[in-house]
Amino acid sequence: MLLAATQLAISFAAAPAATISVTYAAAAGTNVTGRAFIFLSTEHGTEPRSLVGDDISTQQVFGVDVVGLSNGAHATVDVSTLGYPVLSLEQVPDGEYTLQAVIQPYHLYHLKGAPAVWLPRTEVNRFEGGDIFTSPGTFYSKPVKANFSSASQISLVVDQQDAPAPEPPPLPKDSKYIKHVSVTS
Repeated sequence: MLLAATQLAISFAAAPAATISVTYAAAAGTNVTGRAFIFLSTEHGTEPRSLVGDDISTQQVFGVDVVGLSNGAHATVDVSTLGYPVLSLEQVPDGEYTLQAVIQPYHLYHLKGAPAVWLPRTEVNRFEGGDIFTSPGTFYSKPVKANFSSASQISLVVDQQDAPAPEPPPLPKDSKYIKHVSVTS
């Protein structure tokens, strides 16, 4: 006796994966190219963007590139976004966190004899121990407490900005004994 093979189709609905959306709503209203960062901190009371480092007490950060992000547009961090110290949102334990978003604007540098490159502005670190997450002109959100889980759908609004760096003063006028020369590095 030959039994007819029957096919059984089983469909499993995938559980929604965690995503964190960063909406750019800065007062400046200009498009921004740079890097968007999401910080998750178990320490409450301090801005999460100031708690990421290379020591054992570092908090979590994820980052994505943004190109020409316009006012009202958003960038998304999801399970495919690389992070530090854990690599994915999937690996972040469920719990209460303070979250903060930062958008570090990049500047287009035109190099002589080379293609133009997008890099963080030179104000980030003038060899003074500057921090990319709090450098002049950086856009950021206010810290928000939230319960995070592997299925969280969280939105943050970047509507604050660290004061832009002041323009450098003009060079002093040449004198009889001192001449000022500009040299391309």
